[in-house]
Amino acid sequence: MKKINLLLVNIDKEYSSYLLDEINKIKMISYVLIFDVKKPSKKYNFNYDFFNIEKSHYGNYGVNLSDLDLVDENLKSNFSKYEQITLKMLDRGFKPQKMTDYHFENDEKYGDKISNLFAEPTYQFRNIILQRHLRFWNHYINNKKINYYFCTTIPHIVSDFVPYLICETKKIETLFCAPSLYWGLLIPFKSVNDNFEQIKKSYIKNLKNLNPNNIRLCDLNKKYFKKMTTKITPPIESTQNKELFFYPRKRSSFGVLQLKLFYSLIRMKFRLTKFHLIRYYYERKYFNKIISLRRYLQKISKKKLPNKKFIYFPLHFEPEASTVPMGGYEYYDQLKVIKILAYYSKKNNFKLVIKEHPYQKSVSRSFEFYDEIIAHDSVIFIDTEYDSLEILKKASLVATITGTIGWEALFTGKPVICFGESILKIAPSVFSPKSVKDIDKFFREYKSFVCSHNEIKIFLKTLEKFSLFAFNVWKDPKETFEIFNTTPAKVSNKFINLLKQNLK
Repeated sequence: MKKINLLLVNIDKEYSSYLLDEINKIKMISYVLIFDVKKPSKKYNFNYDFFNIEKSHYGNYGVNLSDLDLVDENLKSNFSKYEQITLKMLDRGFKPQKMTDYHFENDEKYGDKISNLFAEPTYQFRNIILQRHLRFWNHYINNKKINYYFCTTIPHIVSDFVPYLICETKKIETLFCAPSLYWGLLIPFKSVNDNFEQIKKSYIKNLKNLNPNNIRLCDLNKKYFKKMTTKITPPIESTQNKELFFYPRKRSSFGVLQLKLFYSLIRMKFRLTKFHLIRYYYERKYFNKIISLRRYLQKISKKKLPNKKFIYFPLHFEPEASTVPMGGYEYYDQLKVIKILAYYSKKNNFKLVIKEHPYQKSVSRSFEFYDEIIAHDSVIFIDTEYDSLEILKKASLVATITGTIGWEALFTGKPVICFGESILKIAPSVFSPKSVKDIDKFFREYKSFVCSHNEIKIFLKTLEKFSLFAFNVWKDPKETFEIFNTTPAKVSNKFINLLKQNLK
């Protein structure tokens, strides 16, 4: 029996101990490099090392990196093609709170003054962080003889993406779970560039053999299919949803800052005083940029849709896994996709309608980002408040990297271009370009790229065989498990059963 030295990545503390309990039952596991949010509290049949994923964003793993092996030249050379996507992924860590924590942690060491703080990281800083991750993971993957990588979500926060890339480069098997059509359905991936050959073959077979009228979908698929075929509605922008994306405005209040400073000073907690000042600085920089960008958006946005045929491309929220890494190594950059679409739109007498994501913050956006978009005369940058469902109804076709707009378009009979590496790219009639030149042909033949609800139903049934009906917890854990009538132990069992199936 082959012994497995496993690299386990998990970001949900609700699963931490249960995952290890399940892994403990697998006899072929001899060692686990645990990259998690919660330290193990007991002994297991396997040996293990633990590193905290929450404290690792800037490459600080609690070890002296100079004591670790140098990255060999072969890996450096192979890794170079991933450098841009990895540096882009580092946007995720540069929100006010993370920047505050990093600065405060190093304040005494560097003796920084408030005036020397930078609101956004330089290329040099990003590259230093990337090199830290690369050296750390290269050493541990080599020295611990890691031969399997398993992640309960999609690697997307640099510290889990770098080890994934190293394993992929070294031909070490990888497995992770990416979100799909709706919350509660995960699709197992073996590579970011997974082509889902088994699912495609199974779907083609089911098209011939299954009668849509006799198909019984599982409860979650049934609920999703009914929702999408009765009335297509855009995502509900509830207060709770907005809180998940927007950094609370109240935290940057100058009055609140004064109270905090006064309270910390009378208690003679001078380090706390410095912390409040540092956080206030980052928050103000952050919010000032948001305000300026939104004013500029109002200035450049149009209130009316074009009177001619158009393609609709709503911008993805960033930084997020939906583009990095799920855009793949080719189309993770939205500007690149927009430039391609704008060129072929104009060539084929289309307009390109672009709409900003309603939850987008200042991270990952700049004035130049928007200028690059509106520089194309085929582009209509529509107001963010414009009803997305109305745009979808009037569009001739829809383009996305991995967005849910692609699924909504399918159910409304619209042709779809999917640039990214989600399961959407193999859905019925969806066009997934293999090269830029393919897109020109698609514009000429787009009317043939439509599917029926019956085809979608068969596709959903096909997915049931290959899917994992589980989830990553992104809101209140108690409420989450009540919604699905399950427990952390049961979900953890599903994750590890998936791992066991692939180990066999």
